[in-house]
Amino acid sequence: MNIQIGSLSVASSYPPSVKANRSSNVATAVAQTIAQDSVSISPSAQQALAASQSSSSTTSSLYNFTNMTPAQMQGIAKQWCAEGKIDPVQLFNLQFAGMPLGKVGSNGECILLTQAERASYERQPINYVDLAKSQVAALQSQAGDPKSVYKEWKGILEILQGQSDNVAVPMPS
Repeated sequence: MNIQIGSLSVASSYPPSVKANRSSNVATAVAQTIAQDSVSISPSAQQALAASQSSSSTTSSLYNFTNMTPAQMQGIAKQWCAEGKIDPVQLFNLQFAGMPLGKVGSNGECILLTQAERASYERQPINYVDLAKSQVAALQSQAGDPKSVYKEWKGILEILQGQSDNVAVPMPS
């Protein structure tokens, strides 16, 4: 006999006379449970639920920062800033890391990127972990200078390494 409740399917090897009775009992138990105002959940079921919710929320906050586009990073960085995980300086650094602001013209002037050029850069994956490591290494000698962004990049690197996992991130719409 196969019993199906929602997407849950259970097979049993009971004789036909018992199968019909069990099926009826299951349907009755489900109907009674649905009709109740409250349902008691055993402590072991509560622990299992808490564990599954904890692991699913952790997994959803893990990203692959070694192969992420600037468009993806912008959304994540904004979320982190809103949650207080990074400050506005770190937000700025992450949003513009690896993104040229413009190009040099024939007379040395700065020419801003066209919309198409900017969109092209936003779709090119960057290894943000390596980028942060190189920034920290380049700024190491300025670690004691309060005007240096060494501390901010070191914090960015710690966040990237602490939350990095090879989980794909969907492109923002």
